[in-house]
Amino acid sequence: EMAAFWILARRMSLDWPTLLLALAMVVVSGVLLGVGLLAALPVIESILGKSQGLPQLATRLNGSLAEKGLAWAQVPDSTIAMLPPDPFTSLAWIMGAVAILTVLGSAATFLHAYLSQTVVNRAVTRLRREAFSAALRAPLRLVMSGGPSDAISRIVNDSAQFSNGLTSLLSKAVLQVGKGITAVVVALVLNPTVALAALLLTPVLYTVIRKLGKRIKRASGRALEGQAQLYTAANQSLSSLRVVKAHTSERYEAARFHRVNKQMLRELN
Repeated sequence: EMAAFWILARRMSLDWPTLLLALAMVVVSGVLLGVGLLAALPVIESILGKSQGLPQLATRLNGSLAEKGLAWAQVPDSTIAMLPPDPFTSLAWIMGAVAILTVLGSAATFLHAYLSQTVVNRAVTRLRREAFSAALRAPLRLVMSGGPSDAISRIVNDSAQFSNGLTSLLSKAVLQVGKGITAVVVALVLNPTVALAALLLTPVLYTVIRKLGKRIKRASGRALEGQAQLYTAANQSLSSLRVVKAHTSERYEAARFHRVNKQMLRELN
């Protein structure tokens, strides 16, 4: 099933320019988040009564970068000389920078979600077109064995569920993974010991999430099958409504629909 999902998901690569731009927004959002988290450290220190001017902070940062072999990333002395030495002014500058980074990060996140949804919508539209063309070319016996409602359910509802899966993969999972990596990097910079201790819990969380994911996948499959049966039951009753009324079997058809409907509810639970 996962192999089939990835085969279908490759349709998103047809819109590779939009896809690459969406992934670029993930990188931008992650970088801005990391810079914002690091910039928040002086604000916290100021609240704790450890205020420093921007020149002192920049000098301390340069020393830390030099110790880690990142001298190329140091703040130039000419730039440090232009920074305000007053702690209060420095704090105002930092808070303003954090606010700007937050706005830019939110814009990047929005653009990523918009571009990702565009790619998903185009891929699912192509998939529905191919599925409908395949249904038209399929043998009549194969289509009629499950009823037209089953084919319609697969084309419309299954593609909608596939769209939700692609959206979760591209728009949500990729973005959250990017932010998670950024948060881990920042944590390692601020406190490596605590960060490494937290990372030891990753295998446990992965195991729990994987088991829950398998149960959710099985439940989703059963729910789709129940939805197809629901469509079939409703279509059979309403398409032959004259016959139903002629034989006064409304109660029987309602009971049959109710049984299928209750079965679908049990699958969803």
